[in-house]
Amino acid sequence: MYSDMSDVDTIGAQVSHDSQLHERFEDYEEEMGFESRSEAVRSLLRTGLDAYQEEQEQHREEARTSTATEEWCRDRFQTWFSGMLLSGSVTLALWLSYGAVVWYPAVNAAESLPTQLIALLIFVGVVVFLAFGSGALVTGLLLRTGYAARIDLWQNDSSEQESAA
Repeated sequence: MYSDMSDVDTIGAQVSHDSQLHERFEDYEEEMGFESRSEAVRSLLRTGLDAYQEEQEQHREEARTSTATEEWCRDRFQTWFSGMLLSGSVTLALWLSYGAVVWYPAVNAAESLPTQLIALLIFVGVVVFLAFGSGALVTGLLLRTGYAARIDLWQNDSSEQESAA
């Protein structure tokens, strides 16, 4: 397999026969059908190092500092999402009270509750819910797609170009 043995490094490891690790390795070697034990070790080493590098990349990405626009979007998303949940809950409660007043036969709607006011509040609640929901959707998409970080970069690039001119 190797034409020049001077290009080869040996990496050794000892594993006791009675350990679970030895059994797992033998099962892996058998399952994958390697021709030699060295091939199996190289395969596991490659797979393990790839997984390690992927994990390190993920940690670096998580540790990256947020830009001002990302922080703004994150704050607005939380605010708008909370407003959407609150307005949705209030609107649902108004729908339920309206339904109880209109469809419950023992209650005279004209005497007990002003149904037109409830209907108006339901309309306002739906509008507020949609406004908060659209704001949460837009900021959530900006954060999820990574455009929030790029907006800051675009602003920084254009301000640097203006100062250079």
